[in-house]
Amino acid sequence: MAVVYSSDLSNANSSASVKSLDSLAAASSKMSTQIEGFISASKEYLKGGGYDAVRSKLNVYADALGKQAKLCDILVGNTKSANNTFLNYMEGYTKLDDTELEKAKRELSNAYAMLSWLKSTSKVWVLDKKTNEKTQKNRRNGTDSQIESYEEIIKELDKLVKKLDGLSAADTSAFSILSGSGADVDTYYNCANGLSASTFDL
Repeated sequence: MAVVYSSDLSNANSSASVKSLDSLAAASSKMSTQIEGFISASKEYLKGGGYDAVRSKLNVYADALGKQAKLCDILVGNTKSANNTFLNYMEGYTKLDDTELEKAKRELSNAYAMLSWLKSTSKVWVLDKKTNEKTQKNRRNGTDSQIESYEEIIKELDKLVKKLDGLSAADTSAFSILSGSGADVDTYYNCANGLSASTFDL
């Protein structure tokens, strides 16, 4: 069972969490670049085994911050991609709830039945004003306007049925975009997990 609101998807793209990840990515990238810059520039002025050891340790920080920036960018990108994929799937619907699928199918079936009746003919008695005689003639049950109206109703209901029927698969597809970030989270975790106190013992 899946229920999706387009407003939720739109709001998620500009949520506080997404903005925080954007800010963290920018800050992490800046810090990583500054540390790398210090490491590079210090080699000319700070020489010796002790300084080399410090630079080696600082590289671990720079690497972790770089991976953190990359991870945040990936999470933001994948979140927006998943949301936009779903928004495109919804094609203007404000809400899709696949528990309403059977109801939509019944309405579609009823609309087809009504259209069939509108297009069919019925025998009616017609009075000839000149001869004052009644004769039976076939007359179409629906007007052109009524038929066009039901054809449009069927078109919309058919579209809705297809959307509701494919909603679960679309949900799985969008979620797979997010779950694809798992490897990147593991990479960052392993890097950050290596930042133990002993890592910085000289």
